[in-house]
Amino acid sequence: MKAIFSIVGVLLVGTVAWSDPSDLGKAQMAAAKKAYELNLLTIQKGVGDAKVGSLNFEKTSFWSKHWLKAELVLREKKSDRVKAYEDHLDRMRELQGMVRKLVEVEFSFAAEAAAVEYYRLEAEIMLHKAKGK
Repeated sequence: MKAIFSIVGVLLVGTVAWSDPSDLGKAQMAAAKKAYELNLLTIQKGVGDAKVGSLNFEKTSFWSKHWLKAELVLREKKSDRVKAYEDHLDRMRELQGMVRKLVEVEFSFAAEAAAVEYYRLEAEIMLHKAKGK
């Protein structure tokens, strides 16, 4: 029982170390960015879940969207928020280009290309709304 309290105490002490809430947001954004970049690297290297015919483009899109959400929490000016949406759209365009190339060489499925097209279109709609158009 004492060991459990020690572990809980260490975990609680670890969470108290954050003095500024914006530090948490920055850490969250950095974690999402890292997850996105590592997933993208997996696709670029053509490794990962290839044995089931998927390099998990959905997971890559998921992390880009979480990166966007974390960034939006930190951005107050409209121009900075619009830039965050533009960056997300750029990431989705890059992902769409990658999946198109993989479909051409029959390393990926057309269904994945359609899914990534959806994510790119979603990013365009979000940007359009952010600009207030």
